[in-house]
This record gives sequence, C-alpha cells and structure tokens, in this order.
Amino acid sequence: MQKFYIHPDNPQKRVLIQAANLLKNDQLIIYPDPSGYRLAVSLDAKQSLAQALRFGQYEPKFCLICRHISEISTFAKISDFAHRNLKNTLNKNTHFLLNPTKSAPKKFVNSSDKNICASLAHTPIVLSLIEALNAPFISMPIYLNGEKVTYDSTYELEAMMENLVDGFLDAGELQDQPSPVVSLIDAS
Repeated sequence: MQKFYIHPDNPQKRVLIQAANLLKNDQLIIYPDPSGYRLAVSLDAKQSLAQALRFGQYEPKFCLICRHISEISTFAKISDFAHRNLKNTLNKNTHFLLNPTKSAPKKFVNSSDKNICASLAHTPIVLSLIEALNAPFISMPIYLNGEKVTYDSTYELEAMMENLVDGFLDAGELQDQPSPVVSLIDAS
C-alpha cells in the first residue's frame, strides 16, 4: 500500500496526481472525506470494485462525487427542484438520491430502488483529486466482513486496511460521522 501524507487545507498537487493515477489504473484507495475516511474507485473500476466488495462482504453504498451540478446531471436527472436543493443545501456533506440517466454506469445504480447517490465535492482535497483525475469518482464507506469499520486513529485504520487497499491519502485524524441522505427521486 502506498501512503500519501496530504495537507487538508492546501493539498500537494503531486500527491493528488499520484493518487489519481492509482484510480486511473483501477486501484482502490482510501481518501479523507468530511464524514471520515472512505474508499474510492474510478467510474471504470472493475478489479478494484471487486476487491472492495470481496473484503467488505456487504450491499455496497456507492456515492458519485462530482465537482459541480452539471457533472452530476450527466449521470442523474435533475429537476428544477432538485437543482435548487443541490445548490442551496447548507450541509455540504449531504448525499442526494436521484433518478439515473442512461449515462450512469449500471454497476453503481442501486439495484433495488433504481437510483443513484451523488454528492458535490467541497473540500480542497476532494476537489483537487477530481481535478487530477479529470472525472468524478465513486465513494463507498469502509466495511470489513459485513461490518462498518470504526477506528480511533488514522494509524489504527491504516493497520486494518494495509494489505487490502492500494493507496491511503492521510490527512490526519478525522472523526467518522454519518452523512445526511436526501431523496430527490421523482422531485418536481
């Protein structure tokens, strides 16, 4: 596993380019999100996605992370009401459930509800990672053997995941917090 130390407010571009290259090469990474550390794969992921699902052994909870609303609209149908909610949500960590478009990768569409989860990037690290990747990516909570991973320190998380992931973007200690989910399915 490659470990990258990154500054949370002023991320180093060369580090993010290296992490983006891992994603482009179908590798699995852990990255810092406002809700804690999460797994990331590219939209074209095959091997890394199978790897995450194999050690997680759970029903995946995918979330598309995008730079702006127009990028989300490529993969999800956005009504005027949904657009206003996406634009004006005060909690920037909110995940939105939307109806998928035909461009949405089928493997990331929730099979039972036929929806796609999307979120807008707003932290410097996530925005810079998307810029380095030049594409949105898929985020997932970290699970091991069907249970959500809890950790008291970044060191503890790194030790648990060392042989399971290909890269770790370490931005220091982060609290694991739930992200609010807002359904905008069939919103008019």
